Amino acid sequence: MHGFDIIPTPNLKIDLLAEIRRSPRIISKVNATLKLKQMKTDVDEYLKTRQRGSSVLTELKQKLLLPSNDVVLVSLYRSGHEVYNNQSY
Repeated sequence: MHGFDIIPTPNLKIDLLAEIRRSPRIISKVNATLKLKQMKTDVDEYLKTRQRGSSVLTELKQKLLLPSNDVVLVSLYRSGHEVYNNQSY
């Protein structure tokens, strides 16, 4: 065991919990990133309407993904390689 037991509560009414009324905290720069990529308004509108057939999610994914050469550079940098002028040493 982990030092505590999880006891199921089949009659728990989660809508009565105080935590359920609070918006979740997002600890990242989502808004800044969406604004930088000029996607915030589109994403906000999509979240309000959930319009079927909208291309917002596909466009969002494409705009937020790093190009493959940048992924390689980030991987090299994180692994301790020196990267100068897009060359690994």
